[in-house]
Amino acid sequence: MPSGVDFLLHVKGDEETLVATVNVEKQKDAKAEKDIILQGRVLGKSLAFARITKAPNKKGDRETTMLMQRLSQIIEEGEGEEFRTMSLATLLAEEANDNWEIMDIGERKGAIEKMRGLIRRKIVSANTPEARDFRECYRIGVGANAKWVRKDATDD
Repeated sequence: MPSGVDFLLHVKGDEETLVATVNVEKQKDAKAEKDIILQGRVLGKSLAFARITKAPNKKGDRETTMLMQRLSQIIEEGEGEEFRTMSLATLLAEEANDNWEIMDIGERKGAIEKMRGLIRRKIVSANTPEARDFRECYRIGVGANAKWVRKDATDD
């Protein structure tokens, strides 16, 4: 019964991109806003939302979100194990290539390097809020000595 409420929200989410769109259909004593767009960010086992101006629709945005989700899963499943970037790239390359077992060493190295470059571009070097949050949650150190682990797991 919309007439009996102080506010009425309609929320629509996209599980792939972690974007939620909130439409304020009714707001008592205030102007109703249309299309409040929130970007979800996986932070360990939590999901945090921040307001953004427009929903990501580029393939690269989805790719980054999916990359961060998979990396956080690998790191979380490691239960405190520290991973180097090359180890994470190797695991991602194995998952991404159905023919991993029959690939020769050069093809495997190429696939690993491709994933390593993706991690560098989308997370290590990126200056986006998502990348900064991911690094803050998981990255210890810089350069060749950097390792990935859930930071609060090292405090135990």
